[in-house]
Amino acid sequence: MLDWTTLNRSETLAPLLIELYDSHKIYSLAKDKSPDARFKLSEQVSALLANQLSPREEDLVCDILLTLIRQAETELKIALAEKLSSLNSVPSPVLLQLAYDEISVSEIVLKNSMCLETLDLMYIIQSHEAPYWRAIAQRKALPDTVIDVLSEVEDEDTHVKLAANADITLTEHAAQRLSEHALESEEIRAVLIEREDLCQELAEKLHQAVGDAMRDFVVNSHDTTSNNLAVLDSAIESVIETTPRKTEDIDFNLLIPRELTLFQARKLGEQGILSAHTMIESLRLKNYKFFVAQFATLAGLYPDQAIEILKQTYGHGLAVICKAHNIEKSDFINMFLMTEIFRTQEKATKAKVLHRAISYYERLTTESARKLLS
Repeated sequence: MLDWTTLNRSETLAPLLIELYDSHKIYSLAKDKSPDARFKLSEQVSALLANQLSPREEDLVCDILLTLIRQAETELKIALAEKLSSLNSVPSPVLLQLAYDEISVSEIVLKNSMCLETLDLMYIIQSHEAPYWRAIAQRKALPDTVIDVLSEVEDEDTHVKLAANADITLTEHAAQRLSEHALESEEIRAVLIEREDLCQELAEKLHQAVGDAMRDFVVNSHDTTSNNLAVLDSAIESVIETTPRKTEDIDFNLLIPRELTLFQARKLGEQGILSAHTMIESLRLKNYKFFVAQFATLAGLYPDQAIEILKQTYGHGLAVICKAHNIEKSDFINMFLMTEIFRTQEKATKAKVLHRAISYYERLTTESARKLLS
């Protein structure tokens, strides 16, 4: 049990401390440690810390809270961590007691508390394992020295979380180190390439690495003849030559073709010259409205329906339509790569997503694809 003999030392805090004592005693004796009881305790701790405390009172509260935390089970520690992480002022020993705890408790404080000092974060990085680094990498504010240290640790997940943290600005050193790691890691590359604070030189290196990885994957994992490699390289180059916007930033209504464009696509169909070649050429020229018009005409869809199919992350709808219309695998691959603008960018650049799209196309037969469309 907590030692409450020091209670008489402070008349100002006595009512709050008595209330906290009563709640903690009831909670300790209860067989069912309810979330409501944990919430009430954490609220009472918050109320204590909200007072203007003298140095002696702060020491008293600090000692009591440290004792409470050391005796608490994990669920109560988590509730306290969530509450204390949102406060602007918490005694350092109390906060560090939670920050040094098991990761389920610690990560809440490491991610969210603005009361942790730079030296606190540096010490935790040096003295704890990778899960603690990953939590720190997700903070909304990080000193430059901590960013640099995190970019040097040997843990891919930490680098991924640091690169994905849109609330911080990478230092020049960290950007360089993460770019070096990204050349060996698709996971890091996929998030780092989306950052706006990379210099042009590093961004170009990453885009080239994305293109090289895509090409190697397709060539090594699937039957791609030498005659198709030039077309494939052209498609990949088209994808990586500029950094695409995120899908949520695109107004797809602007990609719906006008009636005249649809008429032109239908005329191609009537003349028998609407083909994979004409669609890929439209994509190469970034004439997305004409591509959508042709794709919708080929599939017998309305333009908005065609766009919804093109937005599918793994390209299953595109695969079905291509297979049903006897479009070759190399042309399907090119279309999938060159329609990346329609999909979620951080997923579409990953080789495993490309693999799933190609594998699905390969499993389909023309007959099965046509049945799916009937």
